[in-house]
Amino acid sequence: MIIEFAAIISVIKKYAPQAASLIIKQAQKNEAVIKVLQELKFNPTEISDDVDTVYVYALVKYGVFKPEAILNLFKEKVIKDYFTYCHPQLDN
Repeated sequence: MIIEFAAIISVIKKYAPQAASLIIKQAQKNEAVIKVLQELKFNPTEISDDVDTVYVYALVKYGVFKPEAILNLFKEKVIKDYFTYCHPQLDN
């Protein structure tokens, strides 16, 4: 059985209006993340273990809809160095 997305959202809004807003925002964010990754020529579903690629994915995933001032922090060498240092530990 396939239910249209609009019908699902409609029922959610009926019982939990704030939840519907959060779901819509998350869906929009996910769509934006996919579009950004595709435009940068990254596969949105396959992430390489390469630390530079993981850094790009993380920046895109968590940076969408954030102010430019916050995004500019990720250009700082110390931020990327710390990410690189922590990267092998993320699997543990």
